[in-house]
Amino acid sequence: MNGNDVVELARKTYLEEFAQFVVKASRQVGGGHAEVTIERSEDPTLFRGLYRVDFIGQDQGKSLATELNPDRRVRLDTPINGAAGMMQVRMEQIVWDDVGIVHDAPGDLAGALAPWFDHWFDPDDKRSPGAGGGVDVIHALSMEPGLLHVDFGTASPDAFWALMTLLRDAGAQGVTIRETRRPV
Repeated sequence: MNGNDVVELARKTYLEEFAQFVVKASRQVGGGHAEVTIERSEDPTLFRGLYRVDFIGQDQGKSLATELNPDRRVRLDTPINGAAGMMQVRMEQIVWDDVGIVHDAPGDLAGALAPWFDHWFDPDDKRSPGAGGGVDVIHALSMEPGLLHVDFGTASPDAFWALMTLLRDAGAQGVTIRETRRPV
């Protein structure tokens, strides 16, 4: 399996479980909405303080936000190493809603990330649902020096590869892809 195959499989595995999760959550509270944008200004690492909650429903008149913690994950027995132009890419693990990207891009990436974020997070909900019903959006982007953390949500693999291109073009010589939360 190559990196493209692993990215596709990670997304497919997540989306299958996400669809089941939304149906179950909706039944439990008698309706609701998936992929709802909220502000989390208390988290200084969260890009623009925006986050998409997996599901929000109403329970006894109160909003109830629910997050999916997938049971299924793609596991790599050995890391995959490759290149994107001159940038070396090492994929140790990839879980679609928990992608840690360790990078060595110089400087502040906020300006370079803004157009990518505007497209893939779609903060103004300008894009329509895709053929599969999903909106094709990321759920979160967090930034720390040398680390990006992305919940790719329902975004297509193009979001992942566009981010790799952005990092390469920003001067990164190497990136490592890994999961950041401990498996349950």
